[in-house]
Amino acid sequence: MTTDRIEIAYNDGTICLDRSSYFNHVDYEIEFEGKNDEHAKTTLYDLLGKCDIEPVPTENKVKRFFRQKEINERQ
Repeated sequence: MTTDRIEIAYNDGTICLDRSSYFNHVDYEIEFEGKNDEHAKTTLYDLLGKCDIEPVPTENKVKRFFRQKEINERQ
């Protein structure tokens, strides 16, 4: 797996935009690293709302990688 990351300072924290490539698959992830969990969650959901992006709960990227690996091995 290869992950490219862009980090942007925002609202007393950092927006992290990830693009991960593995097994001919590409996925994208937006994270916000804030002062604490509540600050991070509130800021991220506010930002997504401003951009009209629906939050989608996902497994972390390592779990997604291994799930895709299992799918590829079955094919």
